[in-house]
Amino acid sequence: MSKSNQKRENLTLRLQPFEDTLDAQILHYIKRDGVKQQNQKVWQALRMAYAAIAYLEGGNLTAQQLRQLGLDNFNALLQHAYYVRQSLLLPETPQILIEDKSQTEDYVKSSQEEEHKQEISQSEQTLLEKQSGELF
Repeated sequence: MSKSNQKRENLTLRLQPFEDTLDAQILHYIKRDGVKQQNQKVWQALRMAYAAIAYLEGGNLTAQQLRQLGLDNFNALLQHAYYVRQSLLLPETPQILIEDKSQTEDYVKSSQEEEHKQEISQSEQTLLEKQSGELF
């Protein structure tokens, strides 16, 4: 059967997170590209997370095909985890395991506060260096 004659599955998804939340930031990241790229990002994440399990529960793959799909998904997840780790300069073995969403939000807020303190500290240091240079 050609693709033009195939019946399509449909899922309509509407996400409306509150502004200034982690979920809103994720949407901003996804929406910065065109619609085609947005769809590709969402599909990529869905495939990495759910494809092997979806086929395990209801697909018609052989055991070898299912194993290969699982390995492909697992590899994609590992590559994504590696990208996140490299981008954020995280250690290979995380020392902190975040157990729930409230801890995640607290962590983001404390990280932002720490960044702000560092920016102020750097500004103060620059000002002190400038002042000490003027004194001598």
